[in-house]
Amino acid sequence: MNESLVELWVDDRHSEFAIFLNSQVVAKTSEKTKFTKKMDQTYCFDGYDYDWNHTIDKWITFYLSNKYVADFTRPPRSEPKIHLPRFIPSRKSIQRHRPKIKCNFCGLRFYMDTEREEHELRWHQKTYLKTKN
Repeated sequence: MNESLVELWVDDRHSEFAIFLNSQVVAKTSEKTKFTKKMDQTYCFDGYDYDWNHTIDKWITFYLSNKYVADFTRPPRSEPKIHLPRFIPSRKSIQRHRPKIKCNFCGLRFYMDTEREEHELRWHQKTYLKTKN
């Protein structure tokens, strides 16, 4: 199988992209843009059908995500460091809220009255109906 060179090109502002296959445009994000810089290249195999619009979409996403990840992982310039207060959770914020509503018959706890009533009606039906009458 033959290999063809596929290239990702970008304009001067890094806002519009195009894919060139053997020096011919096969997909682009803008009709009236001059593409000036080659950003990436790879080989593709002849004999396969490619969805170039899908390919350019994925390639741009990959390019931009790698670009911004590199920006965030790069060591900071000599900018002043901002010290944010460290959050130390209090004992109260660690405690979980426990259900406070008890079943009138077995002591099982619930968060809402409707849950308790459904439980009592299902599991303590005879006693529940006697107390309601």
